[in-house]
Amino acid sequence: MYDPDPDTTPTVVATADLGAQEEAIAAPGSRNSPAGAATPLDRIKGRLEELRQERHTEIDIPGYGGELVVRYRPVKWEALREIARRVEQSKSPRRELDGQASTLIDACQEVLIRVDGKLEPIDPAEVHPVRFDQRLAALLDFEAESAREVLYGTFNNDLAVVTVHNELAEWMADADEEVNETFVGEPRGGPR
Repeated sequence: MYDPDPDTTPTVVATADLGAQEEAIAAPGSRNSPAGAATPLDRIKGRLEELRQERHTEIDIPGYGGELVVRYRPVKWEALREIARRVEQSKSPRRELDGQASTLIDACQEVLIRVDGKLEPIDPAEVHPVRFDQRLAALLDFEAESAREVLYGTFNNDLAVVTVHNELAEWMADADEEVNETFVGEPRGGPR
C-alpha cells in the first residue's frame, strides 16, 4: 500500500496567471510549499520573477492624441505559446489579428489617461485597475461582450492593433534582455 511521506511528497498549489487558474507542483521546502522555508534556489527564482514583474512599458493607443495609454508587462512564454496554439487552430480569417489582440489583452496591466503630462488611472474611483474589460467599454460609451471586443472597440482600427502589438513585442524582447543583464550582471551570451 502506498503511504506518501508528507515531507517528500510534492504539494499541488493553486496559482493565478493571466486571469486563468493553473496548478503548480511545489516541491517540499519550496517557497510554495506550506511545509518549509525557501531554499537558496527558490529565493533566486523568486528574485528573477520579481525582476520580470517590475518591468512594464506604457504605449499610447493610436488615435487619441497621446491621451489614452496602456501600461503593459511582459507576457510569459507559456501564455504566448497558448495564444499561438489557438491561432493555429482557428478558422477565422482574422486569426492572426485576434492572436495579436489576445497578446495585448494578456499583457495589459492598466488603461491610463494622460492629464497634464502625467499618467493617471482612467477611473480613479475603481479599486482594481481598468483593463480591456466592460468597465473600459462603459467609460468609453460603447458595448462589448468580451475583452477582445473591448480592445477592438477601443483601438477602432485593426492596423493600430498590429502597430501596438509589434511595439510591445519588440519591447518584451528587450525587457527580457534587461532582466538578464540586471540579474546576472552581464548581457546574454556573456561579457562583451
